[in-house]
Amino acid sequence: MTKEKPTPPRRTRSDAQLAQKRQSDRVTHRHNRAEAKQRMLKVERDVENTAQRIANIESSVTSLRDDLRAILYQLHQGQAPGSAVSRSDSHQQYAPQQASTQAFTGVSGPLNTHPVNQQPSPADAQRPQTLSASYPHAGLQVECRCGREHKARSECAEYSSFALLYHQTQAALRESPAINEPLPRNPALEDLLSRPKSDNGLALGLGSMIRHFNMANVETHLGFIFLAYRFMRWRLHPDEASLEDVPEWLRLTSVQESTLHPLIIDYIPWPTLRDYLCLNQRQDDRHNAELYMRSFRLKWPSSQQLLSLNVSGKVTLHPDFENVVCDINNWTMGSPWTDVFPYLHMHVGL
Repeated sequence: MTKEKPTPPRRTRSDAQLAQKRQSDRVTHRHNRAEAKQRMLKVERDVENTAQRIANIESSVTSLRDDLRAILYQLHQGQAPGSAVSRSDSHQQYAPQQASTQAFTGVSGPLNTHPVNQQPSPADAQRPQTLSASYPHAGLQVECRCGREHKARSECAEYSSFALLYHQTQAALRESPAINEPLPRNPALEDLLSRPKSDNGLALGLGSMIRHFNMANVETHLGFIFLAYRFMRWRLHPDEASLEDVPEWLRLTSVQESTLHPLIIDYIPWPTLRDYLCLNQRQDDRHNAELYMRSFRLKWPSSQQLLSLNVSGKVTLHPDFENVVCDINNWTMGSPWTDVFPYLHMHVGL
């Protein structure tokens, strides 16, 4: 029979020991409260800094909008860009057409190219009223092609693309040194994620535009921004070096160069599909950015992680990301586009 071990006596503390423990607990609690307070203060500071960065971005967008109105008003009046003009005058001349409500419905439709002060052609006059959400700029009407409702023009892919290009035109007309500032060849991961701290205005603008769409997965979302960035980087700085960075299949075709078409068509990977859309703009209103964005697919290798650590220990995209994204064979079109347009399957990868 095993002899049971005696139960050790229960430890008791003397009054002095209890007092010492209580004092130690009070010190620990004070230290924990101080740390918690410091963490809360840091969170509050981070929130304030983020809010300030967002306010700065909104202010920059507002300033850019007013500057665009001013220079377009000067061009319309035959004045030299940069001459004195009040922003109230330019706003009155180029204020967007107001609908009965603040929100507008984005739909597919042709780009209205008649001057603002000129009567539209009979064909334009017969267009559905749902295509009237437009933005006058330099005698052109930029119409939403998103296929979804917006609360602000900045949420519109067509308008945002148009504004990015006009910002460059404005800088060129004013001979601004900003036009010669080189853009990075590739956007950083934080740029692709549209972090407010990003100083890459092009990547931030594209990310802000695309984040309103529901894409198939993270790989497709990041890959699409990467391609759009390379393409717009060339459009803003059209030199041989930037063109070389644009995949050959994403470069403008002769049809795109010779046909007035919505700018968002230029982001579609397949050149024959882009040509078809340029030549058949009035055929089917179901062609819209929302449908296309939901249907794009980037085939990312299942055996590879999307993110990796570089030699400095920084989280970056996988080294093969660029090669995968720039290979047209890794881009496919899925549902719902394939269900809506079965007669166009020959133009895309499935």
